[in-house]
Amino acid sequence: ALNAASLVLPTTGGTELGSNPAGIVVDAIAPTVLNVTGTSGTYGVGQAAVPVLVKFSEPVTVTQPTVTNFTGSIATNVLTTSAIPSMPVVTASQSLTTLTVTAVTSGTLTVGQTLNVPGFPTILAQLTSTDTETPNGGRGTYTLSNSQTVATTTVTGTLAVGQVISGTGVTRGTTIATVTSATTYTLSTVAVTGVTGTIDAANTLTVTAITAGKLVVGQTIAGANVTAGTRITAFGPGTSGGLGTYTVAGDDGAALTALTVTVASTAMTASGPSLTLNTTSPASSAATYVSGSGTDTLRFEYVVDAGTSSSKLNYVATTSLSAGGGSITDGAGNNATLALPALTVATSLGSVTANAVSPTTIVVDGVGPTIQAAPANVNGPPAGAGPFCPSTTLQFTVKFNEVVYVNLGTGSVGLTLNTVPSSSTANYVNGSGSDTLVFEHPVGETGGNYALRINYLNASALATSGNATITDLKGNSAALGLSGVLTSSGLYVANIKTQASGCVTDTTRPTVTSVTSSVANGSKPAGTLIPIQVVFSEGVVVSGTPKLTISTGGASGTTTLDYTSGSGSNTLIFNYTVAPGDSTSGTNLNYPSDTSLVIPPGTFIKDLSNNDLAIFGGTTTGTTYLPPPANASALGTTKSIIVDTAPPPIAVSYMTQYAGAIANNILTVTSVTSGQVYPGQPVYGANILPGTNISSNAFGTGGTTGAGLIGTYAIDAPANYEIINGSIAGTTLTAPT
Repeated sequence: ALNAASLVLPTTGGTELGSNPAGIVVDAIAPTVLNVTGTSGTYGVGQAAVPVLVKFSEPVTVTQPTVTNFTGSIATNVLTTSAIPSMPVVTASQSLTTLTVTAVTSGTLTVGQTLNVPGFPTILAQLTSTDTETPNGGRGTYTLSNSQTVATTTVTGTLAVGQVISGTGVTRGTTIATVTSATTYTLSTVAVTGVTGTIDAANTLTVTAITAGKLVVGQTIAGANVTAGTRITAFGPGTSGGLGTYTVAGDDGAALTALTVTVASTAMTASGPSLTLNTTSPASSAATYVSGSGTDTLRFEYVVDAGTSSSKLNYVATTSLSAGGGSITDGAGNNATLALPALTVATSLGSVTANAVSPTTIVVDGVGPTIQAAPANVNGPPAGAGPFCPSTTLQFTVKFNEVVYVNLGTGSVGLTLNTVPSSSTANYVNGSGSDTLVFEHPVGETGGNYALRINYLNASALATSGNATITDLKGNSAALGLSGVLTSSGLYVANIKTQASGCVTDTTRPTVTSVTSSVANGSKPAGTLIPIQVVFSEGVVVSGTPKLTISTGGASGTTTLDYTSGSGSNTLIFNYTVAPGDSTSGTNLNYPSDTSLVIPPGTFIKDLSNNDLAIFGGTTTGTTYLPPPANASALGTTKSIIVDTAPPPIAVSYMTQYAGAIANNILTVTSVTSGQVYPGQPVYGANILPGTNISSNAFGTGGTTGAGLIGTYAIDAPANYEIINGSIAGTTLTAPT
């Protein structure tokens, strides 16, 4: 029968579609990020990881890419890898967004996999294999994230944007920013560029400048005179990847030089997903996915690295969340929209507004304390105080930019002072838990160390020994470098005396004992630096600019030198640079008289007990400070330095030009244009062999008739040859004129 069917569908009674217990749900709506929160607090190096929570509009499933192990190297911000065996290699073609795989060489394709398809890298967005004889991920068709047309070719899987790269020497939190080929990638952080430093014999690298990036243990150092393979093995006290000191292995010395820092070929891993955060040094760091798949909230964690900081942690941009080669989907398989809330809205990680979902202030502190800038960084006895006699205790303070904590352990912390003849140390006594540490130095009954103007010795005078440490609350090591040494007009002036018995006044005036130089004996041309050293009977202190006149010939006959250096020691330096025209006429460099050392008004040379300079060999003041020029201690006797700036003799050469011919080793000269022919003279001309010379017995022998002009001459030649109508020239050198 051909009865027409009734097309009315049931609406009740349990037979309608909606009453199916399993239900049919149509869901094409992708999950979205609602907010990003964390746990407020300050996080430092070696502490618990910083938790960051990303909340979606519905539960999501995270499919992580298999952790990829590979071998790679990094130069600046470019990662270069060897072929990665775990990556899929297939034969395929692309038509618009469809990838058709016809053969599989190795591996399996997965959703979220980045593929190096000719044209540019693309992401496998949907896996829909149509070949029932192979598992999904083999031959078949797939949906890609980009549209193009590519003929059948080899397609290789690669690491993915957003994957976190880790390995020896790799800056923590580094991610892949772009894929440039199957083996090269641009990274989110610069390894390091523009490094200047020195390496000493104790394998200590001292870095004085960095343009970008940070140093990491395991990185390789290269540069002029640096041994190949030199690498960083440890940070020095207070160093956190920037300026400071590092222990290196593989080198025992390199002068100040520009250094190249790379990550040598080493084992690395790549993992995902990731969330990029706004830190400093480096400019961004990735938090890695930890847990939350199957819920609406994913947990990421960031481990603070030395030298890294952030006053209020946030993500870098709305695009900072990445699946990192995996996928984040809902129950219906919709890929989540990974766009994050704008940086300043109430639902962002960095929001602290009253209407924020969870007001969060996360502070990242991986930077150690530093000493406050001069002149308020170091204090000691007040200006003008002293002298300090035995049983007196001197106190010094060092101020930091934040609260510090001292743990002596079995070691010590000390501040080295500029006493002479040997330095003294003020030892740490208290101040831990504040921003100011206190040091004390007891003036003893013995020792004999003095300081007219007490100061710390040098920029590295503050130091720890043994296992002693100076850190902040978060355990970051303090940088202990001081900002140079204060001058005699600096923050404080004092006088330490350590006498054997009591505080005895020193009334003995210093005297000059000799004048010499550190330069080697011999003749010195213009431009030579000659340090003139005036040696005293004891350590002296200089204020102002003393002058020393020396005999240098030339138009004026003398040159007056300004004091250069040496205050605080027993030797003052006056630098002399030989000028054109200077000459000592073959005699030793000297000064013209015993009054050649002049101390102008307002200038002084005193000993460490404030006694003025006495005359040579005496105890009173005057002007004859130097040994007489003929004295055994004078410069002209202690050294044999001759100043000679006259130009050297010029050797004049003459060219003899003549015409002639050679036959059977006889030169026949037919005309002479200039000069004269000499024995031993080389002969040049067309077709003349190199090494041809006028014979030393050319005149008057062997039938030769020439006498320096027209005539015949015997020649010494490599072989017999003949020149007809040749033009021949000879040259010789005459005596210097």
